[in-house]
Formats: sequence, structure tokens, C-alpha cells
Amino acid sequence: MAGARQHTSSPAIWYRALLQAHRHHQSVPGGDIYTDQNVVGLSDADPDQPLAFAFVPCTALVARGSSSGDGAKGPPTPDAVDPESAVPIVFATDPLVTFLAQSAFKPLSFAMALERLDKERQAELSARVRDEPNIGYASMPDEGWLRVMPQGAEALTPEVAAWRSSTAPNPLVNSGALVVLELLSREFSVDEVGAWCRRAGCGTGGTVAGPGRVFDEEAVVATLADSARNRRICSRLSAEQRAEASESGDLNEGMETCPQHEAAVRYYAAMDCLRVSALDLATAAAHLASKDAIPAEVRRVMLRCGMYEESTSWAAEVGLAAKSGVSGVVWAAIEGVGGVCVHQPRIDKRGNGEEAMALLRAAADIASELANADAL
Repeated sequence: MAGARQHTSSPAIWYRALLQAHRHHQSVPGGDIYTDQNVVGLSDADPDQPLAFAFVPCTALVARGSSSGDGAKGPPTPDAVDPESAVPIVFATDPLVTFLAQSAFKPLSFAMALERLDKERQAELSARVRDEPNIGYASMPDEGWLRVMPQGAEALTPEVAAWRSSTAPNPLVNSGALVVLELLSREFSVDEVGAWCRRAGCGTGGTVAGPGRVFDEEAVVATLADSARNRRICSRLSAEQRAEASESGDLNEGMETCPQHEAAVRYYAAMDCLRVSALDLATAAAHLASKDAIPAEVRRVMLRCGMYEESTSWAAEVGLAAKSGVSGVVWAAIEGVGGVCVHQPRIDKRGNGEEAMALLRAAADIASELANADAL
């Protein structure tokens, strides 16, 4: 991506940088938990919950599994490993602590679509979803704004332009993820999508939350009950319903969802409530750190679009292919190095984790300093 900060691809340097960033990290002020929805495990999260952190090097991945430490003891904590070791190993804090993935699931469902959809649906995906950065997570204005906007102003607004053209800005915001999930729903059950994404994170089909628990069912019910916005987005992305609304002269008509839209909304509610740990997402990121075509494309979109309205500035200042979620998580894939995930519930006004961003920014700075020092 033009303008993105460039980094070393040395696993040893990143290993040291992440360890140093964690060891010297101090809690940053500001931010709060996400309360726009009343969802157990999200709106009632503890804002002072300790930071969870995990790193998985590419070398730890074996046949879609991962080396995660000594059996039930799990991986060592960052404070217990040698930062001068030439061979990076898995490390994590609180590997048994889980949280709701929220929008952090979106690179995983996008990767599944790229890997599992047939050529016809791949073409439809490319036609319906762009890769425009700096879009808020809702990615569509409300009906009142559409009604009072001056003529021609929609050309200045990516969200409205997307509605008019029946395309979504990118696959990592609500509208794009709904398109991805609607296409996946034509071939796969919601449990199959959840299981695939979970396997991407742990390689064995089970998370630290337990082998049988993919979604937090109580959270799914609450999320589905509060999905009116996603239903409106689905309707606006429908060319047929958009045409009906335009012909009638009322932009609010034709907004009822069809079965395909309802499937997308249901899948989205479930994936939002995928229960994961920092170690799960760090492992998923390590899989996406390879130089193969599909991981490379997912990383490209993550770097360009993964941090909502802050995506372009994040790419320029930090340079990590990352994805955030309103549960406070940020996870990143570092090409040829591995995956890292940081979780703490407090988020900024954009929906990005305050603590997670601070730690990863520090790690990027340290990695650059270490690389420059090694070059002297």
C-alpha cells in the first residue's frame, strides 16, 4: 500500500520488539467499553480488565496447528521468555480468557470466502465489495440524512455512493461483511462458517473456550434482537429494492429484507459473538502472515481498511495489517514473522481498542529502532 510504513521482516527483531513493548507498556487514559448494544460480555465488560496479549510466530504453525506451550500449562507469559532468543516462540498472557470477536471476525470470513467460494461467487464478491479505506463500522447513513441531503451531495459521500451503486466500501465494515456472509450462506451453514474461522485460529477445531463452544449463544440472541441497522444496510445493498425505492420517490420504501438478507444478518450476529482468546486470534494472524496469495490479499485489505476511519493514518504511522473490534481487540499479521493480538475492553470513539493500539504502536517503533541499530 502506497504511503504505508515499511518494516523489517526479521522474526527475531519483531520478537524482541513485542516483548519490550509489552514489558514497558503502561495503561493509557481514556476510552470506554462499547455500550451501543446491550450484549452480555460486551456492554457489561470490565473497563479495568487486565490486558491480554499473545504472539505466535509462523515457525510455530505445523499442519494448520500451533505450538502453544506445555500442554495444559499453555504458552509462557512474555515475562517468562528470553527476549534475546534467536528462535521466537509462542507466548501469551491469560490464554484462557476469552471475549467476543465482534468485527475482528471479518478478515477470517473474508479469507474463507476467498478460499471456499466458487469462481462465480468470487466474481460476485469482487463486483459487490470494494476496498475503500477510512469507513466507519456502520458504513451507511440513516434514512433521515438521505432524505434531506442536497442534490448531488451523495457524490461526496462514500457511504451513499455505495448505496447508489449497490456495492459495499470494503469487506471489513458491516456492509461488506454482510455481503461476504450472504455469499457464504448460499453454500455453508453458520456453524460451518464459525468452525472454519475458529480452525483458522487454532488449527484443531477447538478454542480455549472449549471444543464445542463456537458462539456465545446468549450474546447471539441479544445481538440478533438489535440488528435493525444491519437489515437496513442489506436492503440498501439490494439493486432490486433500491430501484423500487427510486421509482416510488421514497428512499424509505423497499427496505424489507429478503431471505438472503436475513441469512446474512443472522450469520453476522453469530460471527460477532464468536468467542475467542488473544491466543486464538494471534494464531489466525500467524496463518495470514504467510506469503501465499490468499493471506497476502487479506493482509492487503487489513492494512488498507482494518481500523475504520483511522485506517490510512494507521497504515502510515504503524504499518501493520490489523483489524480491530469494539470488544477492544486488535490483531495483526506481520508477513513472514507471525501474528499478534492484544485485547483490553476500552475503545476510542472510532471503535478501536485504546490499549491495544498503544501497545502495537510502541512495538512498531521499537522494531524500527532495533532494525536501524542492527543496520549500523
